[in-house]
Amino acid sequence: MSSDQQDDSNTKKPEGQDLNRMITDLVQSEESIRRDGEATCSVQPIIEHLEFRRHCESHYAEQKDCAVNRINSPRNDAVDSLIRRAESGKLTIEEIKKLKIAVEQDGLHLSPEGRAAFEQYAASHGHTLQECLQFLLEINGFIRVTGEAEFDPDDNHAGMIDLCARIPMFIPEALANRDATLTFEKKMVLVNIIVLQANEMKAQAKGLGKWPKETAFSVAKAWITRYSLLLQESEQVFAKERADIRSRLASTLNWAHEEASGLLKHVLCASYVEKAQVDAICGWLRATKEWFPPQLPWDAPKNVHEGLEFLADRFGMAGQPPAAAPAEISTTTANPPEQLTGNEEQRCAPESAEEPAAQKTRVAVGKLVILELNKCLKYDGEHFTIHGDERWNDIRALMDANGEYVELEEGFPQRFAHGDAKRFRMVATEAEGPGRKGTGRYKIKQ
Repeated sequence: MSSDQQDDSNTKKPEGQDLNRMITDLVQSEESIRRDGEATCSVQPIIEHLEFRRHCESHYAEQKDCAVNRINSPRNDAVDSLIRRAESGKLTIEEIKKLKIAVEQDGLHLSPEGRAAFEQYAASHGHTLQECLQFLLEINGFIRVTGEAEFDPDDNHAGMIDLCARIPMFIPEALANRDATLTFEKKMVLVNIIVLQANEMKAQAKGLGKWPKETAFSVAKAWITRYSLLLQESEQVFAKERADIRSRLASTLNWAHEEASGLLKHVLCASYVEKAQVDAICGWLRATKEWFPPQLPWDAPKNVHEGLEFLADRFGMAGQPPAAAPAEISTTTANPPEQLTGNEEQRCAPESAEEPAAQKTRVAVGKLVILELNKCLKYDGEHFTIHGDERWNDIRALMDANGEYVELEEGFPQRFAHGDAKRFRMVATEAEGPGRKGTGRYKIKQ
């Protein structure tokens, strides 16, 4: 057994993940509430959820592709562990070999449970299964290579850059990964990947590209649909670099978006009218930096509404609700917030009742604002949808510390290791001391 595998087998499971303990606590909580004569039973929502889940499983038993079944798939600790170690560049040689086989066979040799877990992770990150497996393989290699002491970004890393550039969501995922952006040299490699993507999309629009057409199209689609996210993540990652570097980066991102628009016109449009529509919506997205699909104003410029409808249809997103920035909670009113909406992956619902007095917490600390307790918050203009009592206990502790370091329950990085929770930890929190975990104390970045 390799040292990496031994480390994984000896890793202590994060606190709060023991299902039996959680169920016991809930039962005890129910009995306590009933003894005290409380009017509301805290277990009732869970009972209702379980009943709904049983109904869904029964109703969709014959539909193997049903989204409800995928969402409700049980956690797979082995897959979760592999994903975490891939994202930090710690896969073993044997695991790398298995991932390569999985990529080549599109995951066909995976166990049903493992495949379901990978598919759930892929869907939550906007990947197909094959893109997800390829991303894990390449992000592991990227972090390993760029983390070597003798790494020189001026050397020829064309092979690695080309492989990473072909993965549509590599840049958004890498920019959100602290291990992939720790040094200036790592950041410059990511910029080189963006440049290669832009050049390839430009060449593809002229019929001179080197990649498969489907690959280039997927990269272009990712640039159009995730442009706002890319801008926000790059601003965070390059915030401490010189002004001229940030300016050149902004120009590079804008250029890549323009080339993505050009490729989409070449691939999708059959007339000058459709090309004008794509030009209009893509230009509007660059100017406004809105999420995709955006909530368009009624007086949007000519062809913008038509262009959005055209792209949404070609991307298979027709009928999805438009994205909109959630409204902030007022710090001077006790009334519940009105209906909130986010992008297609980050929508927030209105709070159903006022928070109990025993759980009162701050609604704003520095750049961090709670939009809906136990569900949605915003940091420096970026929105996050986060679920789970233990995660929100951590968030409350951070808020109550008011910008100072506070000791959190063991397992904080693991609890915030995926999706919006991971983005929030990387963007909005800071560990005390060197290393990934430091001293175990964290604070909200000011």
